[in-house]
Amino acid sequence: MEYWARVTTENRRYLVEFPDAPGCHTFATRKSEVHPRALEALASWLEAHLAIGTVPPERVLNRRHSTEGWMRVVLPPMLAVRVAVRRARQDLGLTQSELARRVGVTKQHISQIESPNANIRMDTLDRIAEALALDVEITLRPRRESGEFVAAAG
Repeated sequence: MEYWARVTTENRRYLVEFPDAPGCHTFATRKSEVHPRALEALASWLEAHLAIGTVPPERVLNRRHSTEGWMRVVLPPMLAVRVAVRRARQDLGLTQSELARRVGVTKQHISQIESPNANIRMDTLDRIAEALALDVEITLRPRRESGEFVAAAG
């Protein structure tokens, strides 16, 4: 799961804003700090939504054309899973108790899976995906350089 961040300069600092994450932004003083700070801000913003039981807004921005002034930020896999499970459950109108019954676990187990801190076993994730009519796709590939952005002209 990825989000796109708009990167601009303001008073000799880089301002990073996420249009799909209202209120999520951060500053960096060096270009090398931009991506780590952006990832930290976005992860904290999403984890806060999960912790208080809300569904983070759906990511809608898709930068397929010009990436000038934009940076792609990929979520850590476990956080992406938590957000996807929460969204899918809410989209289907299921409570945690209803999903737990479908999966064969307790409501507390589903609550933990949707929280920022618990580990998820693959067999449990498979059962959750089945109950939510989702496919699980895991890709292992060499790391690409992430967080590069093309500074806007001017």
